[in-house]
Amino acid sequence: MKEDKLELVQGHEHDIQSSKWTSFIDHTSQEFFMVGRYFIIGALFASVFQVFMDRSVMADIGQAPIKGTALMMGIAFVLSLCSSADAFVAASFSHSFLPGSILGFLVFGPMLDLKNVLIMMSCFKRSFVVTYFPAYFRSRLQPLPDCRRIDQ
Repeated sequence: MKEDKLELVQGHEHDIQSSKWTSFIDHTSQEFFMVGRYFIIGALFASVFQVFMDRSVMADIGQAPIKGTALMMGIAFVLSLCSSADAFVAASFSHSFLPGSILGFLVFGPMLDLKNVLIMMSCFKRSFVVTYFPAYFRSRLQPLPDCRRIDQ
């Protein structure tokens, strides 16, 4: 009698264990397909950008401090990446843009992007958002001070 209860409990534990694995695999596959579509859309944008954007134009803009920073901040605004993924995107631009432009991308994107503006529009008055957005954009466009060490 005692052995029957033990087998029943062990069988029940086995069922719980298999349902946990089934739930894990189900959740993982749903997450993969949900995120996968954004990955495909991002790959589409990146490939279109690489194919149709002239590299000499990109190099010229990337070497101009203000234009390059403005462009990188615009890309950060439109892409609306999370702060853990934007470093990988910024690294792909490191060969074409100055470090200040890359920093503008990294700082501006998590603070203000398309989805944040839409959320702010639903929570705040339109006049605040219309004032906040250009003020923040302009504050990020200020050139960084020359922080090189001066040897005497």
